Amino acid sequence: MNRVQITIVTYNWPPRNAIGTHRPYSWAKYWSELGAQVKILTAKKYNFDAPLDLILPELPGIEVHEIPYMRRFSPAASTFRVPALLSLARRFKSSISQNIGFNVDPRQRWFKAAQPIALHLSHDSDIVVSTFGPPASHLIACEMKRVNPELRWVADYRDLWSIRHNSNLPLRKQQQAQETERRSVGKYADVLTTVSEELASQLNELFNRSTEVITNGFDISEQELRQNLSYRKKENGLPIRIVYTGMIHRNHQDPRPLLEALVSMRENKLIGPDDITVDFYGARIDWAKELAQQPRFSPFIRTMGHVPREEALVAQKDANLLLLLESGASEAKGVLTGKVFEYISSGTPVLSVGSALNSAIDKLLTQTGCGVCVQDDISVIQEVVSDVIENGTPKFFKPHIGEFMKYSRKHQAQKMFEVLFYKDSMPGQGQSER
Repeated sequence: MNRVQITIVTYNWPPRNAIGTHRPYSWAKYWSELGAQVKILTAKKYNFDAPLDLILPELPGIEVHEIPYMRRFSPAASTFRVPALLSLARRFKSSISQNIGFNVDPRQRWFKAAQPIALHLSHDSDIVVSTFGPPASHLIACEMKRVNPELRWVADYRDLWSIRHNSNLPLRKQQQAQETERRSVGKYADVLTTVSEELASQLNELFNRSTEVITNGFDISEQELRQNLSYRKKENGLPIRIVYTGMIHRNHQDPRPLLEALVSMRENKLIGPDDITVDFYGARIDWAKELAQQPRFSPFIRTMGHVPREEALVAQKDANLLLLLESGASEAKGVLTGKVFEYISSGTPVLSVGSALNSAIDKLLTQTGCGVCVQDDISVIQEVVSDVIENGTPKFFKPHIGEFMKYSRKHQAQKMFEVLFYKDSMPGQGQSER
């Protein structure tokens, strides 16, 4: 029997140290174990993709095509090699995207550069799976489908494209992006997948077709999970260490409700000057650094910068609370990033600030018993912090191992593998039979 040939089109791939790297990596790992021949079509990584220090085990038999898309001595490439200029370029990009509506993204060049190998792979593959973003991943897969109509295309959304909640683009540009999305994914994709029921509902409405839910997850065994939970510190008292790992999107992920709660507790003599710290780990935490300059918040904030992944995981395990930040906007109700699952598998209670009640994050934390969603309610945050001080482990922290294991990367990869075959949907029509 011939092995099924699968090409995964993904920008995120090692060594890029991004939470989005683990989703396609786990697919390649477990689909190969299930007997598939997997090829990866990705992009060469540049300084603006940093941090670039993620080391994951090499996957035997996996063919990786890494496509360079920037000329070595181009002005853009030279800019991105200088850290100070790179930081300035990022701020400039954000400013013109928000104020002018022009999206400057060098990764758009990947689409054109990948065409030769993509067209070759289109004839050597049975299935192509593209995972968003950037948009180029779906556009590359679309071209592969156009060249070979017999190719089965599964379009995966870790985040939404034209209807995402944290877009800085004006309405006109969002509408243009939506038209591009409909003409590519809506017209040619055979199957749609995403990470939560809420995002699936938004995609169903956009494309008038059904979407399968394949969540993110964690890639540790049940034994390791139990060890993490047993490692959990239970002693009460001070000091308390609250940890955040990852990037912070200004205006969409706001730590100020937590900081205001701590300021109030200090003013009311409930905590002392060095009793609680909020430690931010990550390469892109500029807003936390700015907040740390404010005298009211500076006693609590420590910016730890970027550290290797293993060190970040240890910091998560050693913390008293893990801080999860997300937007409370209705459009963000379905956001369920891989970071959430990394947190819940650490064995440390999770404090979610910003996310709405009954959001995908709130449902997951409640279902697994490992966290609480407080929105931006300062009084509730104070209650949680006081609970940790008094009891060590907060009352809400009652992990359900059985619920956890539904979200292992292995389980979700196997579920996705089944979706590749059982769902028979005509592109753009949304009709399916199992």
